[in-house]
Amino acid sequence: MLDKPITGPRAALKFLHEDFRHQTGAPFRAAIADCNSALRYRCDAEIARLSFIAAYAVYRVKLDRL
Repeated sequence: MLDKPITGPRAALKFLHEDFRHQTGAPFRAAIADCNSALRYRCDAEIARLSFIAAYAVYRVKLDRL
């Protein structure tokens, strides 16, 4: 998988739903929830960004173990 820029919560959600092979775990669920909240202006986009980064870090570790 090639790294690509994520330009906001909507792009992050698309990436989480379409490009993650392992769509499980607390960081993944938190990223989904925070991105949805950011899109609804219920949380700051920075919180969604940090959640996405955490989910992506876990995802990359899982990929490296395969």
